[in-house]
Amino acid sequence: MPVARPQVNGEWQADVTYDWDNARFTERFTFAGEADALHGSASFLRVARGVLEGRVDGAGVSFVTRTSESGGSGDSAVVHRYRGRLAGDELRFVMQTEGGSSPHVPVEFVARRVASAGPPASR
Repeated sequence: MPVARPQVNGEWQADVTYDWDNARFTERFTFAGEADALHGSASFLRVARGVLEGRVDGAGVSFVTRTSESGGSGDSAVVHRYRGRLAGDELRFVMQTEGGSSPHVPVEFVARRVASAGPPASR
């Protein structure tokens, strides 16, 4: 019997402290998909990036986003690899950045589901 898909579809938000000085940002994640497929967006520095290589397994999600970094030697491609484990109504993420002008350590953060506004109250 196949394992049920974790309930990850929808809107999520996290306060992320990156691995450089004064780098705390509120990031948003939007997930959709069926079975083991995952698509949507994940913000990095408050800019939405498309979810690539998205997968859902029995405990959570994994995906990649890509950005570019400008430096003294021109632009370089940067890959951000995310792995999130569902724990109740939280996704506990580890994000590893590859590429760019400086090395990065893994960044851990917790995303929480954004409550839907729901239908307006009737009068």
